[in-house]
Amino acid sequence: VILGRGHYGTFKVARNSENNRFAGVKKIIGDALIKQSEREAQCQRELHKLPNVMPLWDSQKIINSKGQNVLLEFMPLAGFGNGQRLL
Repeated sequence: VILGRGHYGTFKVARNSENNRFAGVKKIIGDALIKQSEREAQCQRELHKLPNVMPLWDSQKIINSKGQNVLLEFMPLAGFGNGQRLL
């Protein structure tokens, strides 16, 4: 399910198959956007305890079927549920 689209790419809902919890996944395609997003992610990691800063749980670089570099960033679904179920 796509929740939104933005400058970096799409934001989707994902379910962890190991614990059945939901997460938000930001999918960023392309080296230039990945580099920008990685700088933003570093700020998120440093400021994650401040109010209104979305924590970043994890990220993973992959190569898609078109041979493009893709960065997946995993974070909570703020406003959509508690991670165990969607509202």
